[in-house]
Amino acid sequence: TEMTLVDPARLRDKLARVRATGVSQSAGGFETGVDSLAVPLFDALGACSGALAIAAPAQRMTPDHVAHIRDALVAAGRELTMVWGGSVPDEVALRWRG
Repeated sequence: TEMTLVDPARLRDKLARVRATGVSQSAGGFETGVDSLAVPLFDALGACSGALAIAAPAQRMTPDHVAHIRDALVAAGRELTMVWGGSVPDEVALRWRG
């Protein structure tokens, strides 16, 4: 879409924000009018081995809704990581605390 990040400098900035928060948020990057949030999932070696994401119509993504989704994704990301026999790296766990 016109919102898809293609500029290398903007993409590096976006990745820095994801690393700083432990959560990725996208607005219309894959489909116009659809926003998404995602968290990483970790394996037994602490490596990122997947992700858990949710997408919703952009008009429903109020700040309260985004906060609720973020909290639910973080909780589910922790749980799925543990089910996989993994552990969330300390630096990510700190970021997820808010």
